[in-house]
Amino acid sequence: MEGTGTAAGEAYAWAIENPDKVACIVGHNPALRSLMSKTAPLENLATLAKAGVPLLHVCDKRDPWFNDQTKVVEQRYNELGGQLPSSSTRTMRVIRLRRQTRVASSISSSGKQSELGYEYDTI
Repeated sequence: MEGTGTAAGEAYAWAIENPDKVACIVGHNPALRSLMSKTAPLENLATLAKAGVPLLHVCDKRDPWFNDQTKVVEQRYNELGGQLPSSSTRTMRVIRLRRQTRVASSISSSGKQSELGYEYDTI
């Protein structure tokens, strides 16, 4: 799943309702608001963490929601046992999907290839 700005919120809302059908969520300067869901995706991350869905936010210095959205998601998701690569340095990571099957694991920010079969490079 992928979304930019508030479209990322809709991707999160769909993924929360269908975690078994999601390999990964990538948000570009994401704002986690949704018209699709009664509960804000930011308040409903436990479903994704329990399912082991990896999250990745690609943020640049112009992201108006970085502190209010990405930093909060990072903290909450890590507390729930999920993993979101650290966004504190605002580095961009490029992900290429290598296979469609999902393994109950998450993207590791410490290695080049995750257990999910995603490959990413830090730019």
